[in-house]
Amino acid sequence: MKSPLDDMLVLHWVPQEDRWHEIQLGDWSAFVGANKWLDENADRAALVGIPPGIAYFVVCALDDDGVTPVNIIPHKYLIDPGGFKGADNFAGFTREDRRDQWELMLRPEMTSADEKRYSELGRKGRDAMQPPRDSAFALVRALGKSPKKGSLAERFLLELFSPGR
Repeated sequence: MKSPLDDMLVLHWVPQEDRWHEIQLGDWSAFVGANKWLDENADRAALVGIPPGIAYFVVCALDDDGVTPVNIIPHKYLIDPGGFKGADNFAGFTREDRRDQWELMLRPEMTSADEKRYSELGRKGRDAMQPPRDSAFALVRALGKSPKKGSLAERFLLELFSPGR
């Protein structure tokens, strides 16, 4: 039986080469600390070959065919000299913003006010994490297949190509 993680693609923007480089899902999970959800004793890991400084990544959810993008989730991290994820707050979230985001993500049901706040926080985070516009053509090449019509991936790419960004 396939896991939802089988249909994920993680890419890192390499601006000097005008390309997106694939990161293995296991390496990515260890880097962001997702492996702690499965094993509380698991340590975070460095990403080998990622230079220190600001780095852009996208996590692409793929359709059941394993190749058609249906969602693209941007990430932006400050990488320390050892290749580890450093402290960051690119979205400028306040302590209240972070608390609200965490609480809203865990709510089984949301009021219209909750929905509004969740959307506001999502927009703030997305805008801050969006990769540079000049990475758009390279991202399309790296994906290899057009996103599913009407999907969040299609919307992401349209926004990335938008001249108003």
